[in-house]
Amino acid sequence: MIQAIRQRLTKPLRALWGVRAYWLPGAGVFFVLFLISNIMNFSLSYMGNTNEEVVRQIVQRFWWKILLEVIKIISAYIIIGSVVGAICYGAVEFFKGAIGPLRNRWNVTILSVVLVVLFATFVFIEKIIINPQIYVDNFSAHANILLSFQEFCTDHIHPSVTGTLALLIIFFSGVSENLPMHSHQNGSATLISIEEILMMQLNIYL
Repeated sequence: MIQAIRQRLTKPLRALWGVRAYWLPGAGVFFVLFLISNIMNFSLSYMGNTNEEVVRQIVQRFWWKILLEVIKIISAYIIIGSVVGAICYGAVEFFKGAIGPLRNRWNVTILSVVLVVLFATFVFIEKIIINPQIYVDNFSAHANILLSFQEFCTDHIHPSVTGTLALLIIFFSGVSENLPMHSHQNGSATLISIEEILMMQLNIYL
């Protein structure tokens, strides 16, 4: 019984794994981020009133509206995560010919997830620095360590730093997918030289 349930649950994931769903790592990461944000901050209130009777009335009268908004938000999360994940996965996939450990598909997936998490982290830190008041109740109020983290970011990091790092992840991931590889007689592949990359860029702009 348990084995049958497990097979039913894992069959769709195996199918996606078989067709190389590049978007899946990013979509998965952003779905987890969606769950975390809702676990930390989900509440129903009216004008700050969280009375149980008020909450019950809200759910009874506007459950369809709440559900619609949740679907819209989770769709936005998954779409953005899918795009970012596909770009990062494609970039890591490109380098697997030159880097031995990346020939393992699990390593490619794990590194793709790491890049997506870094991108999301840099963007999140940028938003914390720019609009710290929004994240006081929704983030730092949940634990002292989160408060210390927010204070450190706002006091010591310029928002352009993390914003630039997030953009660089996407930029270099997107550019790397279009870089050619040189094949050698021994069958290995290496990236083109820096000089060739610069010449390619000059030719594009000229």
